[in-house]
Amino acid sequence: MQVNTEALESLQSEALTGTFYRYIRTRYADKPLSTNGAFVNGGRYNVAGSFAALYLGFNLETCEAEVSQGILAGVPLKRGAFTVWEYEASLSFVVRLDDPAIQAQIGVTDKDITISGNHWTASQIGE
Repeated sequence: MQVNTEALESLQSEALTGTFYRYIRTRYADKPLSTNGAFVNGGRYNVAGSFAALYLGFNLETCEAEVSQGILAGVPLKRGAFTVWEYEASLSFVVRLDDPAIQAQIGVTDKDITISGNHWTASQIGE
């Protein structure tokens, strides 16, 4: 899958204000704004060492799914292993990859960017 980077770079962003959630490993829960783990280990949208990211979800189900498909790669989520943080935030530059029209513009589908264990397409978008 090759992302249409020309279309991606020309997308209009939007502002978004609301409540967002994050699962943090409990042992690091005293640093709710830390992006160190994402920088060192990478994530769905960032390759390790390339840039830091603060991964937030619209709801707890999204956070749990991302943790179980990413960090844990299918291992059952252990009670107490993660702490939930709730953030009230105003984001000024958001590209809604959950919008089918935007996905069509850049040539991806939901499946392309949510494949468990394969972050290649999502990382192309992040870079």
